Amino acid sequence: MEVLKRLFERHFHCPVERAEPLQGQLGGRAQDHPVLRGTSSAIGILYGVREENAAFLEFSRHFRRHGLPVPEIYARI
Repeated sequence: MEVLKRLFERHFHCPVERAEPLQGQLGGRAQDHPVLRGTSSAIGILYGVREENAAFLEFSRHFRRHGLPVPEIYARI
């Protein structure tokens, strides 16, 4: 959770005021998927399967390049 808070603060330049879990599961195996809130909000995801992370990032970039509505990725570690 701390790494997600640091990424949020680095990107948005404001402290995390509140972190709360999303309702339900995200793919069943994601370690954390809190909604982080300050003056902005974001969803943070930690997932330990490198290949699936790479596929998610590449699909997201591809879809965005073609004008499809996908979430913006602010940071990755």
